[in-house]
Amino acid sequence: MKFLRVVLLVILLGTLVISVPDSFAVADSIDLQRVKWDHSPITVFIEAKGKADPDGDYEMDMEKAFNDWLDGLNDEVAGEPFLLTFLDSPETRRRPADIHVQLKKNTGSVLGTASTESSGGIIQTVKINLATQNALGIPLDRADFRTIGRHEIGHSWALRHTTDDNGVAPIDLMHPTFDFVENTGDVFPSTCAGSPQGPDIDAVLLIYGDDGFGGANLADIPASFSCSGSPPPPPGGGALDVSITNGPTHNDQENTGEYVHRDLVHILVTVTEGEGASPVEGAAVHILIETPNPASDLVGDSTTNSQGIAHIHYKVNAGRDGTGTYHIETEVSNGGASGSCIHDNGVCHADFDVARP
Repeated sequence: MKFLRVVLLVILLGTLVISVPDSFAVADSIDLQRVKWDHSPITVFIEAKGKADPDGDYEMDMEKAFNDWLDGLNDEVAGEPFLLTFLDSPETRRRPADIHVQLKKNTGSVLGTASTESSGGIIQTVKINLATQNALGIPLDRADFRTIGRHEIGHSWALRHTTDDNGVAPIDLMHPTFDFVENTGDVFPSTCAGSPQGPDIDAVLLIYGDDGFGGANLADIPASFSCSGSPPPPPGGGALDVSITNGPTHNDQENTGEYVHRDLVHILVTVTEGEGASPVEGAAVHILIETPNPASDLVGDSTTNSQGIAHIHYKVNAGRDGTGTYHIETEVSNGGASGSCIHDNGVCHADFDVARP
């Protein structure tokens, strides 16, 4: 999870990128988003932007990645209650596909992201962006691409990342970083009783039970799941309050703004908790800036300071990213506590407009 785009003047960490960790993990515990789907089947639309997939190979691989997850889930229960429907079109704006996957030719060092929109604890839509080339413009190995796809699909079921590392290879599918040099070939969702052991499948079954996505799902989803049944108690717990503002300076902030090419936008994500709105230091802040040009969407992670603020700089490039309205979204976690500001939730997302000078 290294590096974003050069236009961000702070380091933001992406969802899944090529990296070389110091050690590998057989995971026992995984964090959960504490949201869920409430219907079945889940609809999926996969599309390639521009020349991202001229032969349709990566689209076929992504469909296989979804089916690998279904096979893993249905193998653990009676019948085949976990169902998906693949769509030939994204339906309509008023009724979008549940999961919308966009394949893009090159997204820099960030190879995959998943953004979840939820309301009242129920997932509304998930957007997955995947690169088909690495930062050098070289087509991704198809097994590596499928692994990245499976990782982002795990997020779409409401999984976060595995949280422990005992120094034993191979690494779990839902680990936040991945080394494609040491780990070659396809990596699949793990089970607590499998070899290698991991919590991926069992965590999804904890949320949805043995009757599929639309059955009698767990009412009170915990902050994490552990194969050993005794996850470490997370700090905090419950809900975090999140707000986003932007402005031409650090001290001149509002929820909306207007900028032109080459302007510097200061984006502040403020995280507090409790009735006293106490600032939360060290919270993980996942950022998404949706630009008018989908190929230039910016994603990554930052961390709040002692004042509970993550401060991000974005230098406007209207020629590349487009003119019009930009949407800022964020998902925040601090151990077991979490919060979010998702576009169109009507609460706390922030927009700004970019025009040519």
